[in-house]
Amino acid sequence: MQKFLITTFLFWRLGLFLTAWLGGKILSFLPSFPYSDIYLISSRLPQWLWPFANFDGVHYLTIAKYGYSAQFTQVFFPLYPVLINIINRIVPFINPVLVGLILSNFFFLFSLFIFWKLLSLDYKCQDISWILLFFIIFPTAFFFVSLYT
Repeated sequence: MQKFLITTFLFWRLGLFLTAWLGGKILSFLPSFPYSDIYLISSRLPQWLWPFANFDGVHYLTIAKYGYSAQFTQVFFPLYPVLINIINRIVPFINPVLVGLILSNFFFLFSLFIFWKLLSLDYKCQDISWILLFFIIFPTAFFFVSLYT
């Protein structure tokens, strides 16, 4: 069953990247929210990755780099930015945006396995597959793999 879950996750993630890339070709994404010029525009990452790290994502990156010194950052929990900071210190050549996205994807995939175990207490394997498939393809599920907690 792990094979089904990993395959579904990878195809879904690839679909999200493809959608972001195609969306960037049709509509240009020019972020105008605070700190976007510091973390997204100057990141030298492809522009189609920026939507996965916008709004609150730049606040998490600010906390990871400078702590709670910036305006409006006091409302965010510290574990996620601390993990970004620790991993970025271990592998400093990886962009912090990518570190945050990798963390989010890893934790979401891990939570899908935990959810699978929980559902297996009450449901058959085929039912669990459908439940998780609908959970993953829900229109707002992309938030689970964005640079958010």
